[in-house]
Amino acid sequence: IWYCHTEDFETFTPAQKLFDPGYQVIDASIHYYDGFYYMAFKDERGHNAPGTHYAAIRTARSCDITGPYEDISPLL
Repeated sequence: IWYCHTEDFETFTPAQKLFDPGYQVIDASIHYYDGFYYMAFKDERGHNAPGTHYAAIRTARSCDITGPYEDISPLL
């Protein structure tokens, strides 16, 4: 998962890596709660079919919005 920053939607900082668990992930969403930033993301490994491993949602958390994100959850 990568990110950049803008204040005017005309100029942007260079893209920076936010989160890399070592396998393909997409569609991250971050929410702040009780002192932590929680990221929900989709683990893209495996097949997107019921009863198969992966291709499901996981979460990770960080004390800082820019990471590092740790404590990756099991499949949800």
